[in-house]
Amino acid sequence: MVYNEHMKTCIAALLISCVAAQAGSLANLSVVTDRLMPSNAVNVVTYAAPRAVSIGDLGLKEAGLAAAPVIMQADEVRIFANREAMGARPKARLWRNSREGGAWWYQTGGEGLADAHVIQPGEAVVILTRGSTNALVWKNPLAATPGE
Repeated sequence: MVYNEHMKTCIAALLISCVAAQAGSLANLSVVTDRLMPSNAVNVVTYAAPRAVSIGDLGLKEAGLAAAPVIMQADEVRIFANREAMGARPKARLWRNSREGGAWWYQTGGEGLADAHVIQPGEAVVILTRGSTNALVWKNPLAATPGE
C-alpha cells in the first residue's frame, strides 16, 4: 500500500477525533485562524508549530482564555509532540490558574508555574475551551501562511 496525502489527511482526521473524544466533543472541532470557538470546542491551533514560541507570547491571556481554580473548569492548551501523536497523551497540558492570578500552570509536562513553557517547532497545539462561553477573537500567530 502506498502512503499518500489522502491517507495523511484521513489519519490526521482520525487523530483529531481521538483528541475531540478525550475532550468530550466530536462535533465541536475548529481549526483556528482568527477566533477560538467556545463551549467545549476543540480548537486546533497548529498541526506543526513553524517556530518556537512561549505560551505567554501567544497572546491567549490577552484574548481572554478562561482561567479557573481547577483545570476542569478552565480552558486548556494541549501540546503534542507532532501531528501524528495527537491520538496519544499530550506532552504538556497547560491552563490558567485563577488561584495564582491567572498564571499559566502545568497539569502535565512540568510542575507548577508554566509561564515560560516554550512550544517547539513541529509540535501540534490544541485548545479546549471548557470555560469560555463566547467566541474569543484571537489572531493565531502559528497559523499557516502561504508558502509555509
